[in-house]
Parts: sequence; C-alpha cells; structure tokens
Amino acid sequence: MIRKLFAVAILLITVSACSNCQEPAKMDLAPGMKVVASWQGNSWWVATIDSISGDDVSLTYADGEKGVKNKSLVIPHPEVQYTSGKPCCFKAGDKVVAKWKNNNWWVATIDSVQKDTANVTYSDGEKGIQSTKDIVRYNQ
Repeated sequence: MIRKLFAVAILLITVSACSNCQEPAKMDLAPGMKVVASWQGNSWWVATIDSISGDDVSLTYADGEKGVKNKSLVIPHPEVQYTSGKPCCFKAGDKVVAKWKNNNWWVATIDSVQKDTANVTYSDGEKGIQSTKDIVRYNQ
C-alpha cells in the first residue's frame, strides 16, 4: 500500500512540474531571428536568419559562414522560444537538438530528465548532460 501511495505521489509531482512548463511557442521564422540550424549531417550551429524565400532560409552561422537551408532544418533558438516561461518538459525518448560545445549542437535523444537538466545520447553515440534551456525539440 505504501509503495502505491509513493508511486501516486511521484506521478502527481511529475504531472504538476510539467504543467508549470511551457512548450515552445509555434513561431514563424523571420529575418534577424537567432536560430539553431543544420550545418552538415547531424551537426547544427547557432545562426541568424538573413532572409527567407519560400522554403529556403539564408543564414549567417556564428562563425561568420553563410548558408542556405530548408525551413525544416532551422529551429528558433531556445533563447527566442522561451522568452515568456520555463523550458518545456522533456521525457525519455524525445528526439531533440541539444547543445554540445560552444555554438555546436547535435541531434540527440533524451535518456532521462532531472529538474533542470537532461541526460542525452547524441547521434554519434556520445553521451552528455545538458541544461533543458539548451535543448530544442526536433520532429524529423
């Protein structure tokens, strides 16, 4: 009986914690917006949108390199997504793009979530712990 009560208490705490989180706003991409954009393969970099033409997004990456990517490979940066609330709740198995080092981000899968951090496995098999503020959902 005590185990069942404990399990219910943990479930309620988890549900209430997630109800306080805010999913990223559905945002339209716009020139000047800070984003995380695909660079090569599973490597993503912080960039700024220069212009948009149809599904093509012209970017300047943080290192100054220029590129053009399809809109599906450009995600608003967490600083832009979460300006009005806490980062969204993640759960084990979620597909994301997570910060790796400096301005480099990688496609990853959430392994587990703590209060403000998540254990992730990057697409190359490397594991890491990242702040939930440095993770964005990736639905590809």
